[in-house]
Amino acid sequence: PAGTGKVNVGATGGWCNVSIDGVARGVTPVAGIELPAGPHRVTCTATDHPAMTATVVVPVDGTARYRFTLQ
Repeated sequence: PAGTGKVNVGATGGWCNVSIDGVARGVTPVAGIELPAGPHRVTCTATDHPAMTATVVVPVDGTARYRFTLQ
């Protein structure tokens, strides 16, 4: 899809370092990251949990939200 949107990433049960498409974006919560619309690979890494990855689809002119659950 043409255009851009935003993504917000959070974590329940702790915090993690977020990378989107291999680019570090900071520690959760991460909000308002502008990206091209479409699917993006979001990775959550924490020192005391295994890394988790999800595909998040960013809508044109909208905001995608994703929350990792750390156990």
